[in-house]
Amino acid sequence: MSRNGERLIAVTADGRAVAELEGAAAQVSLGATLDARLLQPDADIVLVHNHPSSSGLSMDDLGQLAKPGVLAIVAIGDDGSVYAAAAGPRFPGDRFRDYVYAPAQAAAERELRFNAAAGNATDLRPFLPHVISLALAQVRVIVYHATLGADCQVAFDRDRLSLGHITAAANHGLRVALTRPPG
Repeated sequence: MSRNGERLIAVTADGRAVAELEGAAAQVSLGATLDARLLQPDADIVLVHNHPSSSGLSMDDLGQLAKPGVLAIVAIGDDGSVYAAAAGPRFPGDRFRDYVYAPAQAAAERELRFNAAAGNATDLRPFLPHVISLALAQVRVIVYHATLGADCQVAFDRDRLSLGHITAAANHGLRVALTRPPG
């Protein structure tokens, strides 16, 4: 495995490791055995993995919360950032990707394009997973905690106003999506 690849450790709530997997640069394949275990409601597994890019939790990461045996997902960045999420009271299960995440992402990306067109030369795209997770937490779809690495925190603080607008746009997209009947 490349030093820059992702690794995942699946642990039970009492701390026992049930799987250790090595993956590619930006993903880890869970495999049929672990995936079957994650579909068991009483499995109570926390998925802990690294993000060599130090980015926040992706849609695929958060989508694991739809599996009844997953208690939480954690990503640890090479820069020391730590992102953790669990399903919140409004988590829509297997409808998460299309019904909730996609509208939040689309709204955030629209605001990101608007921000760039307004003259902000800073590339804020690396923060999208984090700000989308912040918006998901604001509407109680997930319970979310993040501690940004020192350099990442400085960059986030520097662009806090623009990132706040992107988070608000994602939040609005979520609120609209959550008022629509799923279908």
